[in-house]
Amino acid sequence: MRILVVGDSISEGITGVSYLEKLKQLMADCEFVNLGLGGDTIIGIGNRILEHLKGDANYDIIIVEAGHNDILLPILEEEEFLFKMTAFTLRTRGSIPIKDPEIFKGTYLSTLRAIRKLSNARLFVSTLSCINEDLTAISNIKRTLYNQKIRKLVDEFNTSTSIVDEQVTIIEIAEAFDHYLKAQSQTSYLLDSYFSAFIKDAHNHITETAADALSRERGLNLTIDGVHLNSKGAHIYSYLFYQTIKSALM
Repeated sequence: MRILVVGDSISEGITGVSYLEKLKQLMADCEFVNLGLGGDTIIGIGNRILEHLKGDANYDIIIVEAGHNDILLPILEEEEFLFKMTAFTLRTRGSIPIKDPEIFKGTYLSTLRAIRKLSNARLFVSTLSCINEDLTAISNIKRTLYNQKIRKLVDEFNTSTSIVDEQVTIIEIAEAFDHYLKAQSQTSYLLDSYFSAFIKDAHNHITETAADALSRERGLNLTIDGVHLNSKGAHIYSYLFYQTIKSALM
């Protein structure tokens, strides 16, 4: 079975612990192609996957993980100068955030419809995990709105066909993260400084031990910085992806 995964840094897996490496262990008989790219938004992700499928559409499964940076990049644009420059650089390369949840929904829906025209693969879409582990943070309130739009766009997509194999299956990462974090002591931490986010933390994907130590140092449960995964967060992603795909294919 051939599986294409497209997304942002969560799927790219360079910062923190890679859920995709864990998923590969659970699905060892499958071939994975990873189109994750740090900092990417639904616009960038959509453009990249469509360009890729024009050259190679021979996949059994396509997983789309998108939306974190549509919320996060506008936040970075309000932070210190180096964060602003990072957000500007990402915009310049085509990772343009959509600040309006309804426009985000329409863009995402159009992307899925365009993917369907190019590929017969089973489509899976994940909701957004967390943007700050403090569930009362403004970034997570926005995330709730975007997750509602993701669920609605999947429903709209699926109403267009009664053929199960042509529908989109949602992977409820958000529910799993929220359920876990509600039972924990929550720390408000989100990419605390440019040095931490883009220099120090970027090297903590080398071992799970290093990533988990960073989480403990910051009082975090599932991430190393409010966004990128530690081993527990990566386990939730990989296990839920695996279980959702397995159930859908039965």
